[in-house]
Amino acid sequence: MRWTPFILLTAMACSSPKDEGDSGGSEEANDADASVDDDGGADGGADGGADGGADGGADGGADGGADGGADADGAGVSGNEGYFLGTMQASTYTVFEAGTAQVGGEWVDYDADEIRAECSGAVSFTIDEEDQITGNASCASDAPVSMIRFELTGSQRDDSVKGLMNMELNGDELSTPIEGDRVGEEIELLFDYVHGEGANRFELSGSLSVTQVE
Repeated sequence: MRWTPFILLTAMACSSPKDEGDSGGSEEANDADASVDDDGGADGGADGGADGGADGGADGGADGGADGGADADGAGVSGNEGYFLGTMQASTYTVFEAGTAQVGGEWVDYDADEIRAECSGAVSFTIDEEDQITGNASCASDAPVSMIRFELTGSQRDDSVKGLMNMELNGDELSTPIEGDRVGEEIELLFDYVHGEGANRFELSGSLSVTQVE
């Protein structure tokens, strides 16, 4: 059965918010980021010392420091990698015609309706050494739209960040494009997208604002 705006609305209404800890990312991801930093420092120190000893004197110390810093960055590493936390703010507009749908194993008739809602929630994602983004976001509000959850994918190129917010419903994946810029440790991504068309559609617009914490 393919998704419809009514089924989407029902699925969100039956969903309960996750604990805040669930959106904070895994300990494994945090440990992995920390180990990258530790390895970088170790490589820098080792290479710096080796070069300093070979060149000797004041020149050796200068060369060692420069080489150590270069190796700490790592070959092929962009320097964009990190762990980010922040918030999601969104507006939803759900429109559907009258029809029949299966909800909880039972067929129900429903009337045409249109519903607007505002929601907010937590965002967490990582940017790896290849500038690829993986993470999650959630957006909660009052009923009838209780909770929306997304898996985040994307990439960073220079200061531009692009990706998708993905959610699965009845075997269909609904993907909402996100796009924005990175300024230092801050990233803001915007989205404004319509799923479906005409009298059966789900509109989603808003922003993800995150800050690098590791």
